Amino acid sequence: MPSREIELKFLVAPEDLDKVLAAAPAGEEETRELRSVYYDTADRGLAAAGVSLRVRDDGRRKVQTMKRGAGTNREEHEKEVLALDTSWPELSGLELRPVSEVRVTRRQRLVRFAGAEIEIAADVGEVAVGGRTEPFSELELELKSGPETGLHALASELGRSVQLTPSTLSKSERGRRLSGI
Repeated sequence: MPSREIELKFLVAPEDLDKVLAAAPAGEEETRELRSVYYDTADRGLAAAGVSLRVRDDGRRKVQTMKRGAGTNREEHEKEVLALDTSWPELSGLELRPVSEVRVTRRQRLVRFAGAEIEIAADVGEVAVGGRTEPFSELELELKSGPETGLHALASELGRSVQLTPSTLSKSERGRRLSGI
């Protein structure tokens, strides 16, 4: 059963991420190294249909995620896998291949703010395609439960500490741009 992912994403200079996290509500913080491989067909059929497909490895487990849609509110399917699993009906019969890889160091914290439970993720990493790489740093605020207004209120509060530049660019889109597509 798909879920809805509601998140806000911001470009933040890597040196400013500490300031953002210092301004954020307290919570248990975890740092993880993540490696995500994004897949598509040779003719980029998934991307053309507004779908991204990845397998993310955090060193403990692999999770396959398919997202549909764009912007701040997307449909999301997830399951734990050992390797890419094409059993979902949307993937049936498709010849999928890796198209990009993203490696990030993620500092993650779950907080309560304005009646909402929100996951804060501060990512510093790079996207790689065909021997080319591009660094990036970003802040993601994902609504886990509660009112969406809490998500926007937290973004406003954190924006007082540093410049937060709104972004709708997903990691899969970063890979497509780097590959020239």
